[in-house]
Amino acid sequence: MLSAIDLLLPQAPGVNIIAVAVTSCLAVLVGGIAFYLPWERWDRKASLALLPPAFALIATGNYFGATGRPYAYSIFYVVAFTWIGIGHRQWTSLAFAPIAAIAFLAPILLSTGTNTGAIASAAITVPVSVLVGECLAWIAAGERRSRDTAESLARVAQSLGRHLNVDTLGSILVAEARAMLRAEHAVLYQFDTDTKTIADVFAAGINDLAVEAIGRVRGLSYDGVARIGPLSNGDPIVVDELDPERDHDLRSLNVKSYIAVPVMAAGSLVGVLWCAESSRPRRYDANDLSIANALAGYASAAFENARLYERTLQAARCDALTELGNRRAFHDQLESQLSLAKRRMRPLSLIVLDTDTLKDINDASGHAAGDDVLRSLASILKDQPRNEDIAYRIGGDEFALIVPDTETAGAVALAERLRHRVETQRIGIDRDLILTVSVGIASFPEHATTTDRLFDAADTALYEVKRAGGNAVAIGNQRDSEKAEGVKFGVDIRLLLSEERLVPRYQPIVELRSGKILGYETFCRLDPRFGYLPTQSLLRAAGALDMLEQLDRVCRRVTLRGTSGIDDDELLFVNVSPSALAAVDFRAEEIADNVHEAGLSKDQIVIEVTEEARSASSTALMRGLDACLSEGFKLAMDDFAGSRADLELLTRVAFSYVKIDAGFGQTTTDDDPSARVLSSLAEVAAGAGAVVVAEGIETSAHLEIVRNLGIPAGQGFFLQRPTPTLQRRPQLIADALAAATA
Repeated sequence: MLSAIDLLLPQAPGVNIIAVAVTSCLAVLVGGIAFYLPWERWDRKASLALLPPAFALIATGNYFGATGRPYAYSIFYVVAFTWIGIGHRQWTSLAFAPIAAIAFLAPILLSTGTNTGAIASAAITVPVSVLVGECLAWIAAGERRSRDTAESLARVAQSLGRHLNVDTLGSILVAEARAMLRAEHAVLYQFDTDTKTIADVFAAGINDLAVEAIGRVRGLSYDGVARIGPLSNGDPIVVDELDPERDHDLRSLNVKSYIAVPVMAAGSLVGVLWCAESSRPRRYDANDLSIANALAGYASAAFENARLYERTLQAARCDALTELGNRRAFHDQLESQLSLAKRRMRPLSLIVLDTDTLKDINDASGHAAGDDVLRSLASILKDQPRNEDIAYRIGGDEFALIVPDTETAGAVALAERLRHRVETQRIGIDRDLILTVSVGIASFPEHATTTDRLFDAADTALYEVKRAGGNAVAIGNQRDSEKAEGVKFGVDIRLLLSEERLVPRYQPIVELRSGKILGYETFCRLDPRFGYLPTQSLLRAAGALDMLEQLDRVCRRVTLRGTSGIDDDELLFVNVSPSALAAVDFRAEEIADNVHEAGLSKDQIVIEVTEEARSASSTALMRGLDACLSEGFKLAMDDFAGSRADLELLTRVAFSYVKIDAGFGQTTTDDDPSARVLSSLAEVAAGAGAVVVAEGIETSAHLEIVRNLGIPAGQGFFLQRPTPTLQRRPQLIADALAAATA
């Protein structure tokens, strides 16, 4: 631009206008090429290749365009070095000083010979240009360092946000602290404030022996650290060089300087982030301290999130009524124990119990008495001489006991003791209720070698006892080899499905503020005229025979046939298992055809994805869910309990509704831990844009707590029991809501 303006101005005598024009055009050409080059693909240093042509152009302009003034364009050297300073590292300007000096002196010497004044100008122009470049580089370096620090901290925050495992979080934090502070060693101590001990230690940049030595401090009291004034007050400690007298313990570890930053939570010291140098002393600046403080803040938040998540997971695996593990925890533990038994070639037994008289107790004394009976039974199951025998509540009144390292005979003896104790010990609130149980047993490797078949064998034995009158113990007889012939479950599953011997059930989902029916959940039960088989056993039987997809199809047809009375603004929640959605032959169009035949609109249908084995990592499942959305159906997640698989699925799929696991609805007070978990899960689901539905509302206290938490919809026996046809009982629902309000 300056060259173009120069062409329009009057020129001094002897100025070569053509040379100036050519030089200006060349400058514009080089600038244009530089502007359109794809710099983002190259290293920043690649742009330095432009400097030699730039210096050559300036020298050419000085030689041809300013006769008598061979340094008239010296200002361009300042411009070039300004660009170097802004765009490149420190000392780059100094490196290019010799080239600039040659480019400056060449036209002077060639045009005028030895000119002391002109040469002196080089001694001024080049150093000034270099000085300008280095000053700007120093300023730009600070800006880049701040930007890099901010980007690194953002990356750390993003990385920590993807993990909720304490070990992973600790490893990430010490690695990032070491890298960002350019430290030789980084250690993060995590404290247990309840026991006043060091709970865990994470280290980076430390040899194996030192890591082992640091690891030995786990469980030791941290009172010595907590009493250090600055740390306990939330202030860092910065030591640029150790005092041999005061810091002899650290000097024995060959530490020359260090920075220690407290990790605080709720005003208490919960950890220390420690970075140190052993090769030489180091002076830490304000930027180092701000980085360390930021990382300590991230550590506090990350560990708190991990702790809350672990508590949520534990609560999600715990039955609120009995404080035993729930069905989810049972299946995980059974899988783990069976794998361990296979590796060690040791036996494993499974005991499944079901009450015989709980329904009579509920009918005679109310559900509160029944709940107390279940708590008493759970107490009996927990009171085992061996800690490794773990009890679970896996259904309404069904319990299980995993017994490692025990063969069938030992399991039978244990089951008989339990059965006798339940029968002879009066239980309940007034200790005046008599309860009996039916028990089924299966063992590895005698009866089965997989978790599903082991449970099926015990469950089949249990229901054989119940059909025979109950209050007895039976041993399973299922073998893996029997699968080809079908599994005995008391009914012919193949005939049941082929003749559709199922009856529908409909339970309303209610808007808890208005009492309006939002829709109905649909499911099926075995027609009682053809036998008795609990839903879970029906599902396991169909799974054992590879007929789950067929069961899903039959249930859809049966339930949709009975929906002629549904209003246009009411929804129908249709249960579909993940295995059916992931099946090779799954077609959302088939569901659409069923809906059309029932005279319903697709926008009334909500595909409710059941709990069984759903995972966002399943490509087939994701394909099935996408097909349902493309077909125009809404999606609901059933039994959401905050597991890693559920959270991942919730972030990847647009669920319109999320149902909270029924176990979390069994709260009695706002201070109950399960109520807090219910609130947390509801916030997560609502944050994903879904309408939250609380299942399992069985008492007015449950309903009141759910409403107080702001959960908009609910379902459960207290609102209305499942019915064989679509039944609206507005007065029943209104009375239930009024009772909760009162």
